[in-house]
Amino acid sequence: MIDWSTLHDAYGPAHAIPGLLDRAIGGDQEAVDRLWGRLCHQGTITPASIAALPQLADMAKTEGVGDWALDLAGAIASGLLQHHGADEEVARCAATLAELRAMAAARLRSCLDGKTYLSRLRAMLAFDGQILWFEALDDFTDSFVTVACPHCDAPVTIAVGDYGCYSSIRDWNLGDVHQVELRPAVPHELIGTGRIRQGPRSRTVNSCPLS
Repeated sequence: MIDWSTLHDAYGPAHAIPGLLDRAIGGDQEAVDRLWGRLCHQGTITPASIAALPQLADMAKTEGVGDWALDLAGAIASGLLQHHGADEEVARCAATLAELRAMAAARLRSCLDGKTYLSRLRAMLAFDGQILWFEALDDFTDSFVTVACPHCDAPVTIAVGDYGCYSSIRDWNLGDVHQVELRPAVPHELIGTGRIRQGPRSRTVNSCPLS
């Protein structure tokens, strides 16, 4: 049994968390929003965040509740490398994190829309301890990234999401010029974490826009 009076969340004593969890599982959106604010405020977690993981895992199994509970648990897991002062509690949550990882993996389906698929994928990566990948994929459904061309070192803008999926040279006055469509990655050529799960929107750069 958790003694919430001994824990703190982002706003102070965590005594409100049990009531918010009860309300949230009943479909109270205000309670869900307050849980996000208290347990993962701007990405910062506290001992109360970690203590809530087992209950969030149980809630994630409940039809109609699972998505937000899984997403919140994933956001909490992404902060486990922070200085939160609850390392022993994290160690005790190893089985819970493995269970959450399995749930996130099971919910990755090609029929999901891009943003939902990305949310499940990022949660799974967080439960795996792949924090860098979790951060790198933030808002990847609508993002612009500037990289150096591996062939000529020119700055290349990569667009992925609502604006399209292409590489280009960004001009101050003309916008993205010399656009080259991205092509799907070849799954068996991916290495490391990239091989964990290949979604329908996996992309890679086709060529340098200058070539």
